[in-house]
Order: sequence, then structure tokens, then C-alpha cells
Amino acid sequence: MPDINEALCEQRIRNHLPDPLQAIDIFVFDTIDSTNNYAKKLILDGAAGFTAVLAEHQSAGRGRRGRSFFSPANTGLYLSLILPPHLCQIEEIQRITMMSAVAVRRAIAALTDSTPSIKWVNDIFINDKKVCGILAEAVSTGNTVNGVVVGIGINCSTQDFPEELNQIAGSLDQTDISRNLLTAQIISNIATLTNHLHDPAILADYRLHSYTLGKTVSFRRNGADITAIACGINDCGNLIVKEPDGTETTLFWGEAVIL
Repeated sequence: MPDINEALCEQRIRNHLPDPLQAIDIFVFDTIDSTNNYAKKLILDGAAGFTAVLAEHQSAGRGRRGRSFFSPANTGLYLSLILPPHLCQIEEIQRITMMSAVAVRRAIAALTDSTPSIKWVNDIFINDKKVCGILAEAVSTGNTVNGVVVGIGINCSTQDFPEELNQIAGSLDQTDISRNLLTAQIISNIATLTNHLHDPAILADYRLHSYTLGKTVSFRRNGADITAIACGINDCGNLIVKEPDGTETTLFWGEAVIL
């Protein structure tokens, strides 16, 4: 029976990949500061698309807006993927983030008995707790975008969270899946979806499994906290909210706190 605590292993991951992905580079570390940092260095050194970087532990895992991502040893899946060169456009970062969220949600749903959903923009939730964060970053030199890295952090069997995360963080809490299989499924899903980045079906899936839509949210405007109802996600991936007076506002890549 598969074991979620089975050590991450390049060959075991490769064994689960389809034939077209057998030749990708896969780097697995016991510990590293950040898989995204290492992947960005690989891009600057000339790495091409679909290179995977994984670690059992991150000493300086990062989330959006410079926040840290709790990355304890041996209980999570910390994966960074270098995407193909044709996606190296800064304006595609939000679409890439959403595509990656759909890919991860599908992988978790396929391999567990849970029902994951996507909190706008880039988190996966199960049972009202965050189990995964996603961070897409462009790597540039001057005005040239050299590559795009998608960082994915999943709490697989993590139980002991810092006090400030206890009420908001959760884990897959599933013992009979392999992190190697989950890694391969995510890589395979992303490889497929990158070839259809503008397919309306991706956005439809994102909307269908939204954790945010219909909920009351708070956001900042001109230094004040505004409360509204999340009522839609437009074709660019921006969140549409309706304020108490009926005004509809579009949130662009900012924070929307669910109340």
C-alpha cells in the first residue's frame, strides 16, 4: 500500500510519469532554502522547460507577498516547476497561477477521498483549511523574461503547525497515497494544461471549484476595510465583488480576506 511518508525519490516520480515526460530533469534535495530560488537559478543558467525541483524540507519557503511558507521536513510536498519557454510572458502569470491551481486540485481530488476547492487566487482548501499554496514567478534579466517558475507547497501529513497557523492550516491527512505519485500527477496535469492555457474549460473548472465565490470578503481601498460579497471571476481571473450599495468592484491580484 502506498505511504504518504515514503521518501521523495527521482526514480519513483519518473516511474509514474507518462512517456512524453520521461526525459525531464528532476532534482530532489533533503533540504534547501527554497525550491523556487533554486529553480530560478537554473533558469538563469539556461534550463529549459519542465524541470522539477523538490525538497523534503525548506528552510526559507516563500509564499505570496514575501510571506514565509511553513515547510517542515518529510511531511509536505515542496515542488517548483520550470515551465516551457513559450509561456515566458509576464502578463500570463495570473493565468498560469490559476491553471496550476486547477492542476493541483485535480491531482488531489483524483488521489484522495477529499473535495478540494480553490481560494482566489492561489490556495487549495479542504474542510475550510488551507492545505496548499501556489506561487508563480517570472525570472527576468533587464527587460527580458527568461522563464517562469511555479512553486507548489502542499501539507501532506503535517500536523504540528505554529500557533498562528493552527486555525487556518490543514493537511491532506491521507495515509494511503504516495507523495511521489502525487508529484507525478501534478507535473502531468500541468504539462497537459500548459498546452491549453487559454482554454475556457480551465477557467470554468476554476470557477466551479471556487472556495471564495458566494462568501463575504474584506479588502482594502484607500486605507479603509471594505466588506463585499464575492460574486464572480472574470475572464482575466480577477475577482468581482458586490458592495452593500450594489456597486460591483473588480479586485486585481490583491488580497481578499474571507470573513
